[in-house]
Amino acid sequence: MANEFIIKNGLKVQQGGIQSAGGIGVTGSLAATGGFTGSLLGNASTATSASFAAYTNTAGSATTATSAATASYINPLTQNVSIAGDLAVTGSMNVSGSFEVFGTRVIGAPTYLNKDGSNVFNIDLGINTNFVLNGTGTWTLNVTVPSYAVAQSGAFIIKNSATTTPGALPANLKTPNGQSIAWETDSGDISVLSYLVVDTSTVVVNYIGNFG
Repeated sequence: MANEFIIKNGLKVQQGGIQSAGGIGVTGSLAATGGFTGSLLGNASTATSASFAAYTNTAGSATTATSAATASYINPLTQNVSIAGDLAVTGSMNVSGSFEVFGTRVIGAPTYLNKDGSNVFNIDLGINTNFVLNGTGTWTLNVTVPSYAVAQSGAFIIKNSATTTPGALPANLKTPNGQSIAWETDSGDISVLSYLVVDTSTVVVNYIGNFG
């Protein structure tokens, strides 16, 4: 055949491409301008399909940062992926659909916050569900609600390390019947403001303070 030669180890190079009857080992980088039509390091059931196989270093490192550095490497991923070990995410992970966990519910450690120079606790519900606020002096809340936090619930745990003077709630936090909160303001007091996100402009809250 024209424009073709065959190497004895099973590698055939021709004008239309390269075919191998055996395996090909790449010790450096592999650049593909035309994409892959098959799979590397396994098959579709092992989550190494052609959509991102070029970015996988070895079968043992398919879950490391170097083999899946950005979401664009596996976008779109149109197959099921099973992970038998741990999956560590150092940044954020956004899920546009549902996220189901079979077993223990996934809740991260709370985020600890101090008020800023304007005496405001800036709370972003996109980074966590539970927050611990170090209450001192005068303070108010500023709560950011991204669209993917709708239906999220959690709590703001307020731990007073000094006497406090809480301000009015922001407009997006709604108490039952619009009632004002009788805050616990003494040093050493611990109280909880629980919440449920109805929509990006409505977060219903309930306050748990002292009894008696």
